[in-house]
Amino acid sequence: MVHDAIHLIYNSLPDKKMKMNEYANPIEIGDNVFVGAHSIIMGGVKVGSNIIIAAGTVVTKDLEDGGIYGGIPAKRIGNIEDFWKKRETTYYPSIKSNRRVTKKEAKECWDYFYNSRKQQ
Repeated sequence: MVHDAIHLIYNSLPDKKMKMNEYANPIEIGDNVFVGAHSIIMGGVKVGSNIIIAAGTVVTKDLEDGGIYGGIPAKRIGNIEDFWKKRETTYYPSIKSNRRVTKKEAKECWDYFYNSRKQQ
């Protein structure tokens, strides 16, 4: 549930005879949704399932299943199935979760990082 706080400012004005109610609106989020850092999802929005929301995205309308969304306001910029296929067929250095990264894993990640820039 999201809500605003503008009613607090409005209601504290001395010349207002009518009080403003607080606005509240739910958000529905489906299964298997990744929300990037600093994203904003406005109230009254339904986010489908199997979705990636890029960092910094502002979601103002419903998002359909299986999409990758980014921007202000959010726009569909990709398809989750295409992303998964690319991820399965493209080499990325990886680490095991829930523990410290080993020196070997860190070196592999840095080598990949620098080598990918040499190819550009």
